[in-house]
Amino acid sequence: MAAILLFGTAGCRRQRKTEEGVSSESAQKMELTATSEYAVNVEEGALESEKIETESNESQSAFPSAYKSKKKMVTFDCALEVPNEFLNGNFSMPSVRGINYGDPQKQYDVLVKPHESEIAETDKNESLEDGKPDDMFYDLANGDHYTTGNGVNFYTPKGIKYGRVLPHDEGILSHNIFTFGTPDDKINEIKKLVNDIGYSSDQYAFSWYSLSSEERNKMEQQAVEEGRVTSENIPDQWEQGDDTYTIYAWQNYNGLDVLPWYMTVNMRAAEMDFSTAPLTAVFDEDGLQTFQMSAPIMLENTDKTGEAVQVLPFEKIADAVENRFESMITDQHYTVKKAKMVLRTYNDENQKLSAEVVWHLTVTDDKGNIQILMYDALTGKEIFLT
Repeated sequence: MAAILLFGTAGCRRQRKTEEGVSSESAQKMELTATSEYAVNVEEGALESEKIETESNESQSAFPSAYKSKKKMVTFDCALEVPNEFLNGNFSMPSVRGINYGDPQKQYDVLVKPHESEIAETDKNESLEDGKPDDMFYDLANGDHYTTGNGVNFYTPKGIKYGRVLPHDEGILSHNIFTFGTPDDKINEIKKLVNDIGYSSDQYAFSWYSLSSEERNKMEQQAVEEGRVTSENIPDQWEQGDDTYTIYAWQNYNGLDVLPWYMTVNMRAAEMDFSTAPLTAVFDEDGLQTFQMSAPIMLENTDKTGEAVQVLPFEKIADAVENRFESMITDQHYTVKKAKMVLRTYNDENQKLSAEVVWHLTVTDDKGNIQILMYDALTGKEIFLT
């Protein structure tokens, strides 16, 4: 049954996201619109709040764009990422039909068949599940690799090297334009590839970032100095011409990014950023160097009016987070840096794939350690991750 999501009002701004994802023209900048912003501070039981009036072309927003509050155990200093579609009052919960494994034959015809004469080795991982295709592995004489079946994977030897160190801070990603094409050109190439192998690119929200050879050398050297990799793992320097675009995308349902079931099992797997997106691709001046795409979830909008359900105001979620840490024996103070409303998919108690709207929170402690917390947006209950 479809359900219409309603919102409790909350007094601060909200962050908006477009249906089309982020293009090179916007360079991943989010539009912020607001009727008012509340800066809330709680110090030793004393509550101070300041309401700052701002201009808006809209009526009172159901969610803020930013939530700031200092409590005993937790400081909130984050944007609230809520899609525009939720503000229309007609969002319907989807029914989950399963996992879309696509068409393995199309995957083979598009990706592997043009290189059949170059195949040096083939392997197969037979599926033990009904309806799930076998995974097929193809290694080419030049070192290129293809996987088809449960999602697709392609990489070149150079593509593997590009992945030896990745940016570890999403806030410092560059968005520069190189001479071998624009990010929009590369996004369109990936959209065509996704469509050609039997999927629909319309269900994804695409983003991108760039890395020049100079930036990559500095990033790798920093990783060595910080002990994240050894110098033996970085035997050479990148040269002019090794500039790259990384394209990444999240499956999207009515404005909500979709978390694949395997990302909602444990805390380590649940972090959402450019490196964990279920679709990624890397381009340099020689073309596509890596392409990875997990099988998407089949979500169906029933377009039926169902029983209305109340989505809690974010203040209720904030209270639940504070109560969580108050119940722990710790001298740490925690900061919520990011709060994003997403559609979580998971296997229920009957091992049936289901979906629910959740708040995905990125939390750090005094030492900089990161935790991922999830809360049901309707009930406020924590979804415990191992």
